[in-house]
Amino acid sequence: MTRASLVITGLGMVSSVGWDVVGSCAAIRAGINRFQEVDTFGARAPHEEGEPQPVVAAPVLTERGPDWAVRLLTLAIEDLLRNARLGRKDLSRLRLVLSLPAPTRSVAHAALHQTLLPTLAARTGLVTSASTVSHGGNTGMLQCVQDALATVGQSRWQGCIVAGVDSHLFSEELARLDRSGQLKSPRNRDGFIPGECATAVLLERRPEALKRGATPIASVVSAATSVEKSPFSAGAQSTGEGLTTALRGACESGLPQGARWVICDLNGESYRAREWGLARVRLTQPLQGLRRLWHPADCLGAVGAATGGVLMAVFGRALQRGYAPETSALLWAGNDEGQRTALVLATV
Repeated sequence: MTRASLVITGLGMVSSVGWDVVGSCAAIRAGINRFQEVDTFGARAPHEEGEPQPVVAAPVLTERGPDWAVRLLTLAIEDLLRNARLGRKDLSRLRLVLSLPAPTRSVAHAALHQTLLPTLAARTGLVTSASTVSHGGNTGMLQCVQDALATVGQSRWQGCIVAGVDSHLFSEELARLDRSGQLKSPRNRDGFIPGECATAVLLERRPEALKRGATPIASVVSAATSVEKSPFSAGAQSTGEGLTTALRGACESGLPQGARWVICDLNGESYRAREWGLARVRLTQPLQGLRRLWHPADCLGAVGAATGGVLMAVFGRALQRGYAPETSALLWAGNDEGQRTALVLATV
């Protein structure tokens, strides 16, 4: 569990429903999606004959070349820099903490690890030599925030850009999801809609942010991480213990009166829904006042390593636009390997 004083001062996003964070979050608020059938893959079990069945997805790009991740990340980071009113001269004082998909997922995901950082540095001006890369899946960006909480306190760095990018829309990746029963298709209702997205969040110490004239969007109040001993990757039903521990830890430090607003990565999989149900039953006191449960995957599909940034952007934009139902929120996400991370954000 981590507790520190950091503020979010910039947000950036590119998604299937918007080319920037403003448009993306406005579409999510309105319940808009751009789900469509994709022809890069057809869902079909190995023993089945006949034509593959269509797969519905949430694409951003019309074509995915070798530079797909750089293209998405560059758009998200440029969006952040505009919103945070930062120029290239400011980038030397900012550290990059990056959430990427695991290189073992597909050939496309493995390839991006070889060229991503130098290409990103050339296009954005960021100092990537000091970058940290996480492979935490859905929890990646929230775990990166925990890393930033420790790193930003060092004198060398005044702030930290936490960014994430992912895409499930590669044939090899879709086939993997189909085999594991996670891909939503006409023959599998217990799955998720695959998507792609890039997000970026700027974290700074509040005194430095105010000194440069920035307007803090939200404060990072607390964070906690735990591990589920029966993860999806093990082929077992979740016990709910990992998520319960992470939520309890974040609430005890950041929401002593309990959470009334939750933003999470529920995406249509029954495994996740059951786990959330178990956690709610066990956390009677911290969650008894819960009034709002938001899950942006309804509009974006599952966006993997970019998930945490989506959750933070949805909270931040709700505060900025005045439609936030509460002044604080409990964010959480979980990955297939068992990591569960919770974060409490609040108005400044």
